[in-house]
Amino acid sequence: MAPLLDVVLLLLIFFVVTTSFTDEQLDITLAEAQTGEASAEDVLIVSVDVDGRLSIGKERVSLARIRESFDLARIDRRAVEIRADDQTRHGQVVELLDLARQTGVPQLGITVGQRGGSEMPALTDEPRKEGVGGR
Repeated sequence: MAPLLDVVLLLLIFFVVTTSFTDEQLDITLAEAQTGEASAEDVLIVSVDVDGRLSIGKERVSLARIRESFDLARIDRRAVEIRADDQTRHGQVVELLDLARQTGVPQLGITVGQRGGSEMPALTDEPRKEGVGGR
């Protein structure tokens, strides 16, 4: 029995050593803008790639998990930034914005790429309540 256990342990060590641990992050190309503001340090970042996959940080998540995170952001008074690929369906970004407003997120913004290459969050003071585009 001992030789079989040795073989199993060697196989386990082999697979642990040879497994590549990748830290997948969504590949996103941000839309560019000339205006923007620096954001607060304690921000919940929700990303959406061109295929509509969602992530918080580097972890892929479901829409239900996003809702839970928005609820926690409301309780902790954290700002939320949405990073969406410039080719992402507009409707999906609107769905996330609407979900953030429904849960009462205190500060909401969309991260944009600043012309010249850097990222710049464009935060609003609070979610708009009066319809599309106006205060």
